[in-house]
Amino acid sequence: MGKEFYHGEEYLEGRPAPNPAYTWWPKPSQSPPALPFSLVAANYLNSRRLSVEIAAANGWYSVEASDGVERICIPCLGEEWAYWQSRAVEPSQGKRYMCPSWKRGGAYCRVYPTPIVGIPPKIYPTVAVVEGPLDALAAAGETVVGIAMLGLHPPPDALANIVQETSLYPTRLLILDNDPEARKRGPDLVTLWGESHVSVELRFPPSPWKDVADCPPPIRSILLRAS
Repeated sequence: MGKEFYHGEEYLEGRPAPNPAYTWWPKPSQSPPALPFSLVAANYLNSRRLSVEIAAANGWYSVEASDGVERICIPCLGEEWAYWQSRAVEPSQGKRYMCPSWKRGGAYCRVYPTPIVGIPPKIYPTVAVVEGPLDALAAAGETVVGIAMLGLHPPPDALANIVQETSLYPTRLLILDNDPEARKRGPDLVTLWGESHVSVELRFPPSPWKDVADCPPPIRSILLRAS
């Protein structure tokens, strides 16, 4: 999942952060909001063999973005202000991913397999750090906590937050896309985790699949299995 799909990820980092009280979120396209996904969005997730139920439980919902393209809003965490990414359900229309017009800072995406009551690492001992939100959703479908970096080159604050959260889990996987850029970047990320005295196991999807979400469920299960 190359950074070219992330509208604004690079050049907006120099802008000042919004007021921490700034909590604007995209307006849901569905009414009532209890039905989080449009039929088109639900069909898209099902076609990718991704769980609509897990996505909804983690706060994902349908929106119609400013570019007129139907999208899925994916909430992020890690900052005092609101941050999200919106994913086009028709990849041929517009930019694949869009984000707010303000600084990202330390924001990242986390997807739990089910709503958590208790301490997450004790319920789900394995966490998988991946590039994109759909990969994190695919990991959650295999009862693994998925954390998306939102690209291969997240800002330092986001990486620091991700390393800190993953340190709590007994088993830590770093599963990057199956492409030359990710294979080059992978060892540097492993070193970054190591600088915080946190070990992480680097993996890649087997060919011909590009990323975790691209893999069929049986391959996902093997890819996400603890050593």
